[in-house]
Formats: sequence, structure tokens, C-alpha cells
Amino acid sequence: MPSVPPSPHPSGTLEGRYDACPNIHKIVHNDLLNNLLVAPDNGIGALFDWGDSLAGDPLYDVSWLCIGTRWYPGIEPAHVMALTRTRFPHEPDLEARLDCYALHLGLDSLQYLAYAGLKDELDSSMRWVKEMLNRFGQT
Repeated sequence: MPSVPPSPHPSGTLEGRYDACPNIHKIVHNDLLNNLLVAPDNGIGALFDWGDSLAGDPLYDVSWLCIGTRWYPGIEPAHVMALTRTRFPHEPDLEARLDCYALHLGLDSLQYLAYAGLKDELDSSMRWVKEMLNRFGQT
């Protein structure tokens, strides 16, 4: 999960993180975790199933990878973040945007988990969302 750094500036709040998210419309896969990414030799070979794709900030996919460590222990969040900082070295409000997208993904997962009747996963995700909101000072 992306970390939520303590901060006195406006991006230290949920509203500040939301305000940090740019209004850009680039392609976002939006489902990289379900064995849909083929990455041989530290590169991307193929992406399958674009059914959940959307237009937005490419960092949304990075946030998916970071929070996906909850279900895919083979993904190391520190490694993902190091690669992200290398790939996006001058990206404004990087941490705030990743945090905002992570919260959105967590909230979105609650709907699916409730629909699917996955109570244990729903309870776990609800705790995770509450932790995120607590760190944003929103509960």
C-alpha cells in the first residue's frame, strides 16, 4: 500500500489528496493484478483483457499494484514505488495521487466484495479503508 506521509500541507488531508489528482485522460488498464500482465525480462510483454480500462491518470495502475500486495505477496510495494519514482521522477504530488487512487480502489472493492458475498475479504477491506481514512484524518 502506498504510505500516507504525515504532512502539514493541504495534501495531508483527503481533500488535499483529491485536489492533487490531475484531470488527465490517458489510458488506464485498471486490472493489472489478475494475471493479465505478462512482464518478461523486467519489461511489459503483453496486457490482456482491457474490459475494465478507463481514461485517467496512469498512476491509477501503479496504485493498483501497490495495494495488490494484500492479495499478491510476490509483489513488493517498496520495489513498485522505487520503479515508479524512477519512471515518474518529476511527477507532481506523486504520493498524494497514489494515496487518493488507493482509497478509491479500496472503496470500489467493497461494492464487489459485498455483491460476491465474500464476507471475510469484505471485512478485511473495510478495515483497510478505515485505516486509510484514519490516516487522512477523515473518520
